[in-house]
Amino acid sequence: MESDDIIKSMNYYHANTSTVVQNTDFRHVVYTAKNIQVVFMSVLAGEEIGEEVHDEHDQTFVFVAGEGKVIIGTEKIPVHPGDLIVIPRGVYHNVKSIGPLDLKLYSFCTPPHHPRGTVHPTKESAIGAQEH
Repeated sequence: MESDDIIKSMNYYHANTSTVVQNTDFRHVVYTAKNIQVVFMSVLAGEEIGEEVHDEHDQTFVFVAGEGKVIIGTEKIPVHPGDLIVIPRGVYHNVKSIGPLDLKLYSFCTPPHHPRGTVHPTKESAIGAQEH
């Protein structure tokens, strides 16, 4: 996923929303540091990430394209490009793509959750990786 609008260095990471929109991988870890990880995600239209809970880290979602909803307990929160949702550790949540287009987002995991450089092209490949 290297391109001119991504600059990587030992000290920082830079990207813009068009880079996130161009991502077609379900999950793509693009940057990992000691205390934070940046993950690009693409959730196919009509699909979801699946209910999950993280006991070891907080997660922040920033939505850049598509339409979706975040389910937290019994709440269903509509999300649109420009929205941000923070999920504290220990909170069950799910993200669903509800529009005609894929839902594009990036997330911050603090501290990092996935192995550095993880790429799951599809949701199925992500589920398969969790089973091993």
